Amino acid sequence: MKSEIYRNILWPTALVLPSLDWIEIFLPLLGLPNVFLEQRHLWQRISTEATNNYEIRRKKLKWSSNQERDLKEVTLTRQMVAESLNELANLLGKEVAKEFEKWLHFHFFNHEVKMAMMYWGRVLRYLYLTEESRNFKNKISPPTVLIPLLPELEDLVKLEPRYKIRQEIRRIAPYVQIEEWEKEYGDVSEDGMKPCFETVLLKEAIDQTLTFKALETISKRLNKKECQQVVDWASNQLKVMDSKRGALNAEKLCGNKYLRVGLPEIERSLVIDSVASNKIEADE
Repeated sequence: MKSEIYRNILWPTALVLPSLDWIEIFLPLLGLPNVFLEQRHLWQRISTEATNNYEIRRKKLKWSSNQERDLKEVTLTRQMVAESLNELANLLGKEVAKEFEKWLHFHFFNHEVKMAMMYWGRVLRYLYLTEESRNFKNKISPPTVLIPLLPELEDLVKLEPRYKIRQEIRRIAPYVQIEEWEKEYGDVSEDGMKPCFETVLLKEAIDQTLTFKALETISKRLNKKECQQVVDWASNQLKVMDSKRGALNAEKLCGNKYLRVGLPEIERSLVIDSVASNKIEADE
């Protein structure tokens, strides 16, 4: 994993996201480790302290050039993430910390994943098109091995359940004042308020989790040869789908890379293998 990833300004927000009180009812939809959820109060403390310390240290930074400032901020961000994850490892175990680290990378810091989940979601929704749909003419019959899985995949990939989730997020989320520059773009509510930025990350993470769970289900139910049939169908289906920007690139699906069980590994974890363990059992 390249250090460039720690240039991303989303790290403090992403770290704190699972600890926010208002998102508690959405946590089961995010695919987080069960032990993490059962002991979430620990992460609430860790992430709050880490991001507060990060802001204090950041304000004290001194630099003589933009390049030096960028380097120091990257180092500071990496330090914040490493300290947080290793404290989590001390308390809940190394594997929990590594799974949470993979979760962060998967949902917020991997453009390939974002594109793959978006395109897989679009393709899988074509499974449920009926003759009444204007796009039915472009529907390619899926491989027969996929047909028995359609009832199980339906709520994971169709848009209706996702719309309901988004409406609930919008109802519950804190609202903040719209910035002046934002008023030049799109509609502005009468009260000048909008849902907080964290709602964007939450919706994306839920969408990606649902799509990935669908791919996990396919991977669990089908053998390697059958999964390849699904990949071939998905690639062909994507190529003939309607798009205002022309033909869609089937390479965005990344073949069978995400037809797997469990989140993909990251190149280099910040969780120290030799971290001392003060692990807290989930039933304590």
